[in-house]
Amino acid sequence: MLILKASDDGRIYNNHDGAPLREAKDVCVTEKINNECAMSFAIPVHCSHGIASGRTVLLDGEEYMVTSLKKRGGIYSVSCVHMFPFMAKRAHIPSICSTDKGDFIGEDLYKVAEAADDAVWKDYQSGGYGLVKGEDVISIMDCTKLSGDIDYEAADKTTLWDVLQNIITYAGRGELLFGSDITYTTKSGKTYLAGRGYALVEKIGKNSGAVINLPDLADTDVETDVSDTVTMLFPYGANNMDITAAEKNKSKTPYILSPLLDKTGHDYPVYGKIPGTKTYDISDIETSGPDKLFERALWEFDDANPDRIDVPIYNISGNVNKLGLPADIALGDTVTVLDGYGNVLTERIISIKRYPISGKPSEVEIGRVKRDMFFYLNRLGVLAQRYNNISATNGKIYGSKVTGNISTTVTKAKSADDAQTARNVSNSSVIINSSGLRVLSDGGNFINASGDSFSVGEYIMVSGGKAAVNADTLKLNNMAFTTDADGNLYFNGRRVQLIEME
Repeated sequence: MLILKASDDGRIYNNHDGAPLREAKDVCVTEKINNECAMSFAIPVHCSHGIASGRTVLLDGEEYMVTSLKKRGGIYSVSCVHMFPFMAKRAHIPSICSTDKGDFIGEDLYKVAEAADDAVWKDYQSGGYGLVKGEDVISIMDCTKLSGDIDYEAADKTTLWDVLQNIITYAGRGELLFGSDITYTTKSGKTYLAGRGYALVEKIGKNSGAVINLPDLADTDVETDVSDTVTMLFPYGANNMDITAAEKNKSKTPYILSPLLDKTGHDYPVYGKIPGTKTYDISDIETSGPDKLFERALWEFDDANPDRIDVPIYNISGNVNKLGLPADIALGDTVTVLDGYGNVLTERIISIKRYPISGKPSEVEIGRVKRDMFFYLNRLGVLAQRYNNISATNGKIYGSKVTGNISTTVTKAKSADDAQTARNVSNSSVIINSSGLRVLSDGGNFINASGDSFSVGEYIMVSGGKAAVNADTLKLNNMAFTTDADGNLYFNGRRVQLIEME
């Protein structure tokens, strides 16, 4: 039920403190990962209890600011924004990471968040949301605190929202969790009520266990979009720097071509050669010159890049009932998608519209969260090792370390007797090709091994003797795999030794 919260001055707007808005209809909450949360509803004017722009409405304990009212035929159409993004986008920070107070180069990302939080609380203590600083942030959504080192350069005249979004961008991973009634548990086992709070976490949501078989669906939108796809990239840095002077660019062309263009027959991408430019305004590129720019551009076509630019973007949207998803599916939850062409995709709920009062089934968008993991993997030295022997001739990238497949041939292992290389694998798929070995479980990738790397799950990569949790924390029996800034891998807090066999 919607409740009208007290205004700052109970004498105005006929302030019915705590009045239930029983006549509210068409209540819809729209959530998107790393974006603001909005709510809308309609209510007869004579039952609105003095609702007005600037008032606060409560729904399931969450606070929403009424941002606009439209009156027509005795009905108010009410638009609201969750109180945290409304405040964070307006919380002015005169300066962050100022050099006279010490910079944040190679520092833990949460120190930047704490500096921003401190700056905000000096001026916005009343009614503000505080940063949850516990070692582990475990809310009802079971999230883990984001960690890792980043380079955050000084910025002036910014906002709390912009700082948090920049931290996620520079880290190449992470998501924003906020709420009006957050609880969290530290490693010592103590549980605290943060109340109005926010945190930077590895990932929101859970593995729903749901499997979607696209060929079986009806009344579902499956979008394939190539409007932003580029297979012939012209990369530029500051002051029109290009890659013609890069040492590994043997042909000295100002562009590089996607490895997908080397494929033939049915594997050749139907969209062919699509030119495009991208400018990288990044300090380490400016100081390192064309070689760093060339390396940065290679990442755009890398199969480890979840947002590689040479493949289409896929988006699935529809009613949860028609998609066969559980009724309690939530923002950030993971689902397995079978596309009917042999591909098993691990995707997430990136947007959801909920109708908490009417009981109408939720509507979701399933896809991938855009993130740029270059900075994170590059800091661990994974990419330096990966790109060590790659060069470009006639605009084409050469080297087996940057490859990509649009489609994959899947071989089913029905039992251990059917595939001697897949003993003890049940209810799974085994893919063996020139790239290596890949084992799929019901929840997605389980093992992926090639000549120069090894991964467990879809998010842990071991390459060049260093490990990286690419996007999420992988848990077994509620014990997590994690990494530190030196690329060491830990399980349940204990270091896993990465030993090269003789």
